[in-house]
Amino acid sequence: MAEFWYYVIMVVGILIATFSQLILKKAAMRHYKSWIYEYLNVLTIIGYGMMFLSTVCSLIAHKVVPVSMAPVEFL
Repeated sequence: MAEFWYYVIMVVGILIATFSQLILKKAAMRHYKSWIYEYLNVLTIIGYGMMFLSTVCSLIAHKVVPVSMAPVEFL
């Protein structure tokens, strides 16, 4: 039963990665007046923060979940 929660953490991490990609795409579609604003805006910072959180979820889940059972997240 304890292994179940590691699989849940993996699925949550995948969902977080999906939403972060959507947020980063939305930020990339905007036009900015300078290149520095492309990286220092709210959507980009939130998107990269969510990607970091997704990576942490993946690291926690891989303590129990074998790599062969994990989906490919970052293509």
